Amino acid sequence: MLTFVHLGLSLHGVLVISCKAGNFHDNQYVDCKCFSLQATQEEGLNDISHLLILDELQSTRWLLYTEQAPSAWFHFALCGLVGIITAYCFVWISQYYTDYKYEPVRNVALSSTTGHGTNIIAGEELRISFRHIDNRLDSVL
Repeated sequence: MLTFVHLGLSLHGVLVISCKAGNFHDNQYVDCKCFSLQATQEEGLNDISHLLILDELQSTRWLLYTEQAPSAWFHFALCGLVGIITAYCFVWISQYYTDYKYEPVRNVALSSTTGHGTNIIAGEELRISFRHIDNRLDSVL
């Protein structure tokens, strides 16, 4: 029972350290003329994901390995990896439906030029399609 507590503490401790590393990564490029907040945050998220995956595998192996069930730690590690991948997918999907670089947001902006009604319809269409993809991701995982 105590190893599960230590596992949670280990993972959360590395999460705090990883977030600080991601913040350091973000602050490193603030003074650069080619500064892009979105690109910097994506790089920080990738760095955090790599650190978390490595720590999660190492911590589950170290704390949950037993002779009676030698592969049990790997099943717990896979559950954690599914959670990390799901979080990454949610970030990517949210970015796609809210960033001006991508087509859905540009379609809503374009519909704003023709009137209030078309703007509302385009916004509702975007909302419905986003929820559809979000619900599919929830049901798969």
